[in-house]
Amino acid sequence: MSKDTRVHLNRRGGRLSWMFVTLTAVCVFTGAAACGASADSPTLADASAAEDGGELILTPHDPGAAPRTLTLEDWRNWARERLDDALGEPVRIGEFTQGPDEFSWIATAALDPAGRRVAFPVSAYAVATTASLVHVLDAETMDIAVVPEPIYGDIAEMRWAPRGGFVAYAAGTARAAGEYLRVDDTDEMTRAFVLNGADIGRALEEERGEGETGLGGPDPSEFLPHFRDVSWENDGDWLEFTTNKRSPDHRPVEERETASWRVRPDGTGLERTG
Repeated sequence: MSKDTRVHLNRRGGRLSWMFVTLTAVCVFTGAAACGASADSPTLADASAAEDGGELILTPHDPGAAPRTLTLEDWRNWARERLDDALGEPVRIGEFTQGPDEFSWIATAALDPAGRRVAFPVSAYAVATTASLVHVLDAETMDIAVVPEPIYGDIAEMRWAPRGGFVAYAAGTARAAGEYLRVDDTDEMTRAFVLNGADIGRALEEERGEGETGLGGPDPSEFLPHFRDVSWENDGDWLEFTTNKRSPDHRPVEERETASWRVRPDGTGLERTG
């Protein structure tokens, strides 16, 4: 008997009744486990944002399957029904409320290590300011969840922790690239912590000693860190990243003095490593 078709014989009143059930139909109605695939098997091989920011492109783990998409309009349809309840209050940039139609691009995407969830931001722009909301898409069900706290910046270097559970990213503003570093808890869908220039400026000032900032400016709160090179180490026990060592520093990025750091996923234990 072929793999694609199963034939069952039933004796009823001396007659043979033939039932043909295709394996494809079984897979569609009962899920991947009916096809012999593990429930823990990756759903996707890759996820990315389209160059024009208009959709997510989801590449299946099965090489014979066609890519899927989540378009910006798909997200808006979801947001019109559910975003207000998820956030609790509208997103504002200055005096302007940002509803679903004001969110106009998907900048990036990151596939979790298990190949089953996709983190992505959807962003709006007004008054020289970007507001971004971070979401997690279940690639199997296409359900969407949102972290109900916007970050005001353009998101880059989105990185999942090796065991999942956390996603880290840098956010740049009109003032400077990489002005913030944030980690979100993707199980609880909450912000875990955020670092900014003041955190790095104070840490560098404490390292150099009182009255000897060496930051290139008198106030650590004005430090422009340019968070970059975001990566997870030791199975996600630490998040590592690079910042500027001095601020302001108008030299090309590759010529700047740098400092290397690490911090735990809950935001504790910030320390200089290089």
